Order: sequence, then structure tokens, then C-alpha cells
Amino acid sequence: VEALGSLLPRSSGRLSVHHAASTDPAAGRIACFASVGPGEVLVDGRKLVGVSQRRTRRWARFQCVVHLRWALGDVAALAELSGVAVEPGGAAGESGIDEWSVVEALHSHLPD
Repeated sequence: VEALGSLLPRSSGRLSVHHAASTDPAAGRIACFASVGPGEVLVDGRKLVGVSQRRTRRWARFQCVVHLRWALGDVAALAELSGVAVEPGGAAGESGIDEWSVVEALHSHLPD
């Protein structure tokens, strides 16, 4: 939140971390981006950072994605094929943040 907050204009909205359980586990099983899970970062309640994990008895892998560009119409069409209803919040958009700025901001906020 601190790293991404340093990149977003103040008018972008309120950043927060989702600490509760997944918002829609059934939709999340079909498409992980269709729900909000613990540890994901939101801007005014909309997902900015998605977290994915894969666990076995021997290992765990976590990966994150920062949504810099999106085309919700395409995502909604794919989700509907799987029977998931997605409420459009806009057809397409960009965060205005470039990839290397995210990497640099995250790196600068890591503990020494």
C-alpha cells in the first residue's frame, strides 16, 4: 500500500488491504480475479493488486499482479462463459503507472 500509494495521484482514491475472507469464493474458484481475497490491495474497494497461491504439502507459491491496464468487457465476457456474473465498472482503463515505476517503488519499500 505504501509503495503503490507513492505512485498514485492523491485523487485516485483510498488504498486499503483486504483482511477478511474472500468476497465470493464460488466466483473465485472459476476466475481468481472475480473475487477479493485476503492480502489483496484495493483502491476505493476495487482490486489493484491480486494475490494468487498454490500450495502442496511440500511447498507454497505466491504471486501477485498489479492491474495497470484492463479491459473489463473482455474479462466479463470470459467470466460469463463460466457462469460468473461480473458487474462492469468501466469498459477499459489504465492506472497511469508504468511497470518499472512499480518495481522501483516496491524495491524502495523493502526492508534493508
